[in-house]
Order: sequence, then C-alpha cells, then structure tokens
Amino acid sequence: MRLEMAGEMTLVGEARAGRGVIVSAGAFASPQILELSGIGAPERLKALGIEVKHSLPGVGENLQDHFCVRMRWRLKNIQTFNTRVHGLRALAEGMHYILRRKGVLTM
Repeated sequence: MRLEMAGEMTLVGEARAGRGVIVSAGAFASPQILELSGIGAPERLKALGIEVKHSLPGVGENLQDHFCVRMRWRLKNIQTFNTRVHGLRALAEGMHYILRRKGVLTM
C-alpha cells in the first residue's frame, strides 16, 4: 500500500492478500482506483501512460448515473421507516436490534 502526496511517494505500510481483494470506493472511485493501478482496458491504460498489470476491459464500462427523485408523502396511522428511526422510537429500534438482531437496523 502506498500513499502519494504532492508528487512524493511515501511507503506507509504493506498489505498482502492470500486470496482476492475487494475494492469498494463507490461507483465512480472504484473503477478509477483499478485503472490507476493498471487494471482495465489495455488500450485506455496505455493511452494514459499507465502500465497494464491486468487486462480487464469491463472496468469503468456500463457506468450509469444514479438518478434519484425525492418524493414526500404524509401518511396517517401508518408507521414508516422514517418514523421508526427518529426520536425516541430510534432508541427502541436500537435495543430491538441489539437484543434480537431484527428490525429496521438490519437493512
């Protein structure tokens, strides 16, 4: 593992994996990390001056925008997720999860 700051390479530690490694930095950052590490489509990596470590053409492809529309409703006499995780009800949900490993916090 390396950390690059202001153009200087600094060794901050070393990690080795006996099996696979999961890169989890979100939909946008994960492909970027893989490509900067030399994993991806060889033609793209070479064009960017990155040494190809592993040819994996699917990296960064099929990226779709995370489109989200916010909708709001007011409901009467119905318990929603929002009402269960706010106020004193949130404490009850926390205890329910701690004691029984069930409830809205298992999502």
